[in-house]
This record gives sequence, structure tokens and C-alpha cells, in this order.
Amino acid sequence: MNYVPREKEPELKRLIDSTEEHKNVILVDGARQVGKSRLVEHVLQSNQAKKIEINLEVDSLIRSKIDECLQFNEFYDLLVDEFGLDPNRKTIIYIDEAQESIKLGGFVRSMKEQWTRVTVILTGSSLSRLFRPGTRYPVGRVTNLTIRPFSFSEYLQAVGRNDLAANIAEGTPEVSRTRHETLLRHLDRYLFTGGLPDIVSGSIEEDTLSTHQRQMLAAYEQDFRRLFGEDRLHLAQDCLRSVANLVGFPSKLSSVAPNATTKVINDVKKVFVRLEEWHMIFKSLQFGPSVTASHDYLPKRYMFDTGILRYMRETAVPSIDVIKTLDTASRTPLGGVIENQTAVDLVSMGFDISGWKKSPSGMEIDFVVKRRKHTIPIECKATLQLNKKHLKGLIEYLNLHQLSTGVVVSLTPLQRIESHGKTIFNLPLYMPRYLIKIFNL
Repeated sequence: MNYVPREKEPELKRLIDSTEEHKNVILVDGARQVGKSRLVEHVLQSNQAKKIEINLEVDSLIRSKIDECLQFNEFYDLLVDEFGLDPNRKTIIYIDEAQESIKLGGFVRSMKEQWTRVTVILTGSSLSRLFRPGTRYPVGRVTNLTIRPFSFSEYLQAVGRNDLAANIAEGTPEVSRTRHETLLRHLDRYLFTGGLPDIVSGSIEEDTLSTHQRQMLAAYEQDFRRLFGEDRLHLAQDCLRSVANLVGFPSKLSSVAPNATTKVINDVKKVFVRLEEWHMIFKSLQFGPSVTASHDYLPKRYMFDTGILRYMRETAVPSIDVIKTLDTASRTPLGGVIENQTAVDLVSMGFDISGWKKSPSGMEIDFVVKRRKHTIPIECKATLQLNKKHLKGLIEYLNLHQLSTGVVVSLTPLQRIESHGKTIFNLPLYMPRYLIKIFNL
């Protein structure tokens, strides 16, 4: 697959090209197979500095030698002897799968403090493991950059529709009916395919898509087996399946392991925490009108890639088409898919996500995000035609909190609606970044 420009590329390039002395160590993390290594390698191609590149998953001998180092000066001597490191020369040290080393995390603080002209990039799918128990997290000495699956705009570039990708990236409000329908057709495919680069590159033929997705899940299961052990592998699988099946609804631990013992429930909690650390699951806390009420609300959970989510939940049932499936009952599961993709987009844009409920069985808002002075309530609707009933909950929330503007994410074209003294922006699912333009964020 040809390299597809990533939205995080300018930020990574700026961090690497900075001439600042004693630079923060750059931590590039994200779920496995989202394109972290490909992005870093592409950016490094145009950089003229001396490069030291190490993959600790592949080079077990170097990993072993690093883990034999008791102090930072021994680690430094190792790099000098094995790779010719000169700390006074502009150098980039790029260590992939950095979390495979037991000791490396303990040296990060000294990398920042003792090296003046060295840029260090550490990548991995579970960099939370880099700082093991007993290793102090180097606050103020690292810069995190999380890479996620292709956004819809990146997906369009990957399938050769740069014209549509530019339209999405710019957030151009003027979209014709014909262009809107074209975007929905590509969006429908994207919601099936997801944004994992290797799957996008191999899924041109419909009959190969599920094979690629199954192979990707098998690769993840190897990681689960290695880190959780055989006896808890099924819990990791069941946690993912539970999220896929219940997306859009409260996430109950008992849905993963019904009638389980306290020990098993605690194991489920630990697995969910690890999946969140791997950026495979997002947790959205649910809040209410009062602090005490919020304690009673279960969180929602979303999956990092909507294509994988749909593969897991729709393998044995007919798939839903965002345009052609018109029956209301058949479209209901599509609401969870749209909510999941909205969660992915919001997290990718750097928002912390949470939800809001008026009462356990009453009105709820799918997402409430905050940025600067703005509190933004967002509702997701699986509709091709917006009407007043879709706005009812948002308007009630805006009135309750004395806010002026809310957002609906749907499958209808971009529009601004004035209702009951409030402004509602209908944001098409294919244009998530227009949210930033609306609120001047």
C-alpha cells in the first residue's frame, strides 16, 4: 500500500525537527496495526540527522543487553558501542516496540536531561507497559502522540478519492445533493471496512474483507494470549464482543461474564483497563443532574475501529446499509454504529468524551465535550431526514444548562437550525472536523 498522509504527520514532524535542546522524549502509541511505524519511518526519510533504529520485538539480543543495564550510563555506553552514538551530534534514536524492554522506561528521564542534541522516539502498542511498577513516570519529560486508525478523510485518500478527502478536510459547508450521496456511499463502505491501514489496502474485493478482519483479530488475540495468559484469553475476547454488541448502551461487567464470581468480575475490570491502555476501547462516563445521581450510572464503552466492531457484531446477521436500509427496526442497530464512529472521531480530535442522563430511564445526551469555554452537547441520529423530534432532547439539555448551541450528528447534509431560541448544527457523520470550525476551537 502506498503511504497515505496522516493527520498527525505535521505534529510529529514539528516535534522531530525542533532545534530545542534537551527535547522531550516522543512517545508514539496506539493500537497495533494503526500505522505508527509507517508514519514515523515516512517522516524520518526526509530528515538528514544520523539515525539509530531499533526494533525490540525483532532484535531480542539488543533488548536483552538493554535489560542488563543497571544505570543510564551503561545504557549510554551500549548505544555508543553498538550504534556509534555521539550525543554531541544531531541524532535521532528510534526504538520500536519499546515496551518490550523491562528497563528502558527507567532511562527516559535521563534521555531528556543528559542529551542535548538527541531526539528520542519510542513507539509501541502498549507504551503504558514501558513504565513498569517501581518506575516513576517522567512527568514533563515526554510528549505523547497517539495514532489511531484512518479517519474517513484519510480513508478516502487511501482509496484514491483525494478530491473528496480535501472536501472533508476543509469542512466546506456547500455540499451538493449529488456530492452528499457520493460521500454517503463511501462512508457506508468505510463503516464496514474501518480504518486499519492493512485492512483498507486489502479490502477492495468484498469477499476478502472479512478474511482480513478475522486475521487482524487473530493477531490481537496473540497479544492477549501473551499478556493475559491462556486462562484469561477468553475474557479479553468476551470484553471486545460485549462492547461490540452493546455499543450505545450502558456497559455492564455482568454482560461479559454472567453469574460470575467476584474474582472473575475483578479480572474483567483489569482486562477492560488494559484494553483502554492499548487504545482499543474508549470508556465514556455518564453523568447526571446531580453528583450523587451520577454514581448510579454505568459507563458506555466504544471500540477503536468501527469496521472491527461491525465485523464482530454483524457476522451472523444481515448487514445494514446507511442508505438502502430504510425499515426503522432494521436501522436501529445503525444508531450504535454511528455513535461508535462519533466517539472515535471525537477522541481522535483530542476530546475527552462523556455522556449525560437526566434519569436512569429518561432523556440522555450521547456525548458532552468541553474545549476552552465551550460545553458542547452532541446527539447521534441514524436518520437520512432530520425532523423536530430529533432535536427535543438537545433543546431540553440546552435549556436546563442555559447553553445556546448543540450538535446533531446524522446522515443528513450540514445545516444550521434555529429552534426555541437555540442553535442546532446538524453535522454529517462524514464531516466530523467541521465541529472545530463551528465553535472556533
